[in-house]
Amino acid sequence: IYQTPGEDPAVVAGEPEPPTFAMPLWAIDQFHVANLGEEPDLTGDLEGLGLRRTSGLKMYIKALKKELNELSTEKVYTFCLWGISPFADAMNWEVRMAGFKMDA
Repeated sequence: IYQTPGEDPAVVAGEPEPPTFAMPLWAIDQFHVANLGEEPDLTGDLEGLGLRRTSGLKMYIKALKKELNELSTEKVYTFCLWGISPFADAMNWEVRMAGFKMDA
């Protein structure tokens, strides 16, 4: 995992680093691969589609790596991340936990 609040353009020579949060793709909670035109309705329930990380981490990572090695413009890739939603305030770019708050 990598997180930085970014650099102040007023004090950095050259291009400043923007605020960034990065993590491995296997940290997402669910992924689904579909053929064009068969992608899921993102406003609906995604239960039972694709694979979830909670189904077994080793199997999940292996399956995700396989799909990433076979990326295709003929497929639609859906990734879901909700595991940190109680702690991440996307509107204010803040990470919140009991007694702790960090600006992103």
